[in-house]
Amino acid sequence: MSATTAIILDTRRPLKDGTYPVKLRVTHNRAQKYYPTPFNLSKEDFEKSQGGKPRHDYKDISLKLQANERRQSTLSKSYNYLHGMDLKKSFSTIR
Repeated sequence: MSATTAIILDTRRPLKDGTYPVKLRVTHNRAQKYYPTPFNLSKEDFEKSQGGKPRHDYKDISLKLQANERRQSTLSKSYNYLHGMDLKKSFSTIR
């Protein structure tokens, strides 16, 4: 069984500036792992970057997140299992 990925806004822990961390959720065999991204967004900004047609800076953020989600999905499918170190190393290259 292959893993599924999703980009989420982690609203469980707000940061001091009122934003929330954006994370990649990887689910494999009903087990979920969350990997950090370099983005912190407000709820409104996250909705603008993920919904409909993102504009301006939101489009750039959306494209970067989608590219990395595809890369992680491909990585996990090619290995046919999750290897946490590879995902962490791969995500450290997002900018």
